[in-house]
Amino acid sequence: MRKFGGEPGKRYKVQVRLNDCGHRFRAGTRIRLAVSNAYWPIAWPSPEAATVTVVTGSSGLVLPQRPLRAEDAELAPFEEPACSPKLRKTQIEQGWEKRTVTHDRVTGEVVWELDDSDGTYRIEDIDLTISIRRRRRLSIHPGDPTSARAEYDWHRAFSRGHWRVATESNVSVTSMRDAFQVMARMDAFEGESRVFSRNWDEMIPRDLV
Repeated sequence: MRKFGGEPGKRYKVQVRLNDCGHRFRAGTRIRLAVSNAYWPIAWPSPEAATVTVVTGSSGLVLPQRPLRAEDAELAPFEEPACSPKLRKTQIEQGWEKRTVTHDRVTGEVVWELDDSDGTYRIEDIDLTISIRRRRRLSIHPGDPTSARAEYDWHRAFSRGHWRVATESNVSVTSMRDAFQVMARMDAFEGESRVFSRNWDEMIPRDLV
């Protein structure tokens, strides 16, 4: 991928290579290609709001083709996948999930939140009890791409008999025109005692993002 700086209002011919994949389409199948200049919160927004116009009359989707071959009939079918036996687990507390999307009608800010938990379960073969819960919050003002903010909180706890350990971590990511700022903290506990703690505050240049 190369950096592209165009002149507003001018047409450019651009080739974009999509991710490789393989699929056999049935006759008569229709393919839909969606083009967007933003895909928050899946992809971080560009530092400036922009409108991109696609000239459909001279645009196209080029798909590579693999024609059928006579030797294809001799290809062996795929074998059944090999995998390890399932762990014997006992669910002690059920997991849960909560999703919300809010839109502030005054400021225009949109907030997407996901709180979820795997609950508490015990792996019987090693007598290990595990508890995990997560919180994700992503916010943005649609008129200001640099207002995007992502926050993550993660809790993990493990126990066996009288032994108990846990970690608490949180990360926040914000951006400016030329850089990302990543702030994070991690604490580790054994029983009730905190045995490790570390903070991060890093600036990462934006490279084609």
